[in-house]
Amino acid sequence: KINGWGHDPYWEIWRLRFLSNVLATLIIIPFVIEWVQHGVGSVKQASRFKYLEATVLFTTLFVVSFFVFTTRNSLMQTPALLYFPLPFLVWATIRFGLRGVSSGLLVVMILAIIGAADGSGPFIGNDSAYRALSIQAFLIVISVPLFLLVAVIEERQIAEAAARVNEERLILALNAAQMDTWDWQIGKNHVMRSPTG
Repeated sequence: KINGWGHDPYWEIWRLRFLSNVLATLIIIPFVIEWVQHGVGSVKQASRFKYLEATVLFTTLFVVSFFVFTTRNSLMQTPALLYFPLPFLVWATIRFGLRGVSSGLLVVMILAIIGAADGSGPFIGNDSAYRALSIQAFLIVISVPLFLLVAVIEERQIAEAAARVNEERLILALNAAQMDTWDWQIGKNHVMRSPTG
């Protein structure tokens, strides 16, 4: 307010600035960090099926988001249309991890902003601050669960890899010591012995 960033009350300006910073932190920063950290080199190692899947996914996401956020027909400006990109974002999250969801959210964010600036799509209204607030709220609400999902998936993959390494080490140690293990399931009164190495 003191710097002349707006003529609205302080808390109104703060809310708009805060939400825009949260949105940038949630969508732009993970996209940049993920692509800079892993680079294009890791993309070159992907299989042809992965390339095909990514092409189909992001082309479909772009077309659906373009349809949802840039349509001027009054029938097509219903809030229910906001759910159309969601299955593709979940697909990107599950199959491509943080890189996929951050790239997908960036596509959705850009098309939502273009549509609102053009006065089309579900984010319409006379007040530009209201449109900006609507876009920010939508993108924050949709991105937080997706990032939580990708974090859970990646943590599970790390835990599974650690469990495999520990199992391999245990088998190696048991084979070196020429020992067996016994597993007694008390409820079933069933005893299993590990195969000798």
